[in-house]
Amino acid sequence: MPEDAAPSTIEPAPVTAGAPTRKATGPRFLQRTRTMPVHAARARWQWVAVGALATLLCVQVVLADRARLATQAGWRPLVMVLCAAFRCDVPMWHEPSAFTMLSRDVRPITGQAGTLQAQATFRNEARWEQGWPVILLTLKDADGRTLGARALEPRDYLPQDEVSSSIGPGQSAQMAVLVREPSANVVAFSFDFR
Repeated sequence: MPEDAAPSTIEPAPVTAGAPTRKATGPRFLQRTRTMPVHAARARWQWVAVGALATLLCVQVVLADRARLATQAGWRPLVMVLCAAFRCDVPMWHEPSAFTMLSRDVRPITGQAGTLQAQATFRNEARWEQGWPVILLTLKDADGRTLGARALEPRDYLPQDEVSSSIGPGQSAQMAVLVREPSANVVAFSFDFR
């Protein structure tokens, strides 16, 4: 190019209505196109999917650990609802301290030396039904020493057809069993739930 020549300027070509437009070049992330709303919609669905998968994972964790969680009063209602929906079993509630002794008595049977009849009435004060308790009967002498003890299983004091059932919340039950007197010095007794 000669030194005395003036630099030429390039004039932009006029855009006509029917003229084809040029495609943008360069990487896609630098281009502003109409696909941006589509990407935003896809991102929303991905977050919805992440939320749904996280919820599903939480449900699986609760169902997998339902035996331990069902023993806690705070978790038991949630475990029961989930197991009702997914048809799984919930372990029976076990709270021995929720049984209340309403009446109790141990007395000798006339005509049968060395045999005592133990009777008791108790109620389930728990919020849920629970399995029948093991009742520990302890016989003591006047000094408070233990002369004998027997753990009464549900099969020992219930009829055979009720052994597999449970006792509902607020329900009362009676029991009566015969026990062998360990000594003639028995003057006191106690019932404890296990």
